[in-house]
Amino acid sequence: MSEAYYPWIIRPCTRPRARFRLFCFPRAGGGASSFRSWPQDCHPEIEVALIQPPGRENRLREKPLQSMSTLVSSVARAMAEFLDRPYALYGHSLGAKVAFETARELRRRGLPEPVHLFAAASSGPGVEWAHPLLHPLDDSDLLREIQRRYGGVPQEVLADQELCALLMPALRADITIIETYQYTEELPLSHPITCFCVLWLY
Repeated sequence: MSEAYYPWIIRPCTRPRARFRLFCFPRAGGGASSFRSWPQDCHPEIEVALIQPPGRENRLREKPLQSMSTLVSSVARAMAEFLDRPYALYGHSLGAKVAFETARELRRRGLPEPVHLFAAASSGPGVEWAHPLLHPLDDSDLLREIQRRYGGVPQEVLADQELCALLMPALRADITIIETYQYTEELPLSHPITCFCVLWLY
């Protein structure tokens, strides 16, 4: 196996006898550590494999990718040697669309397809982005608008300029992917898709 593929696929708990493998795709601005507790929480017959895009965590010094096609092509290439058993994909937010497009890319390459796709906190791939664009903004305005629109950025991060400078390239790249993504029609995927959402009741 080429070492060039190792950074993309992190397996915190290798389980050679696992019957299934679950690939997890992080949210925008996030990395593999978003799923750090999952290997312990999953059934012993499931091996968790975490997708780690460049520009974050252990790949912080690498340049983040800014297009869906480039990201998906790289992920599919890295996954090719890990498809030796039935597997599923889970994606959260941006990761849901990346997981969906990765499933289609794996099919185009004639590789084994997933048995299931789990998508959370994301609109459907064919739903056009209806919000004002954020990725052209400068760093301070971009971060302020993300916090206003979505919240969830810890105050200690907002107050630390050096930390913000480290995190912004990956976050900006992911926002660019979200806002420039163009869905194209293909044959429906043959495997089931389960979607997770939150309903607010008033």
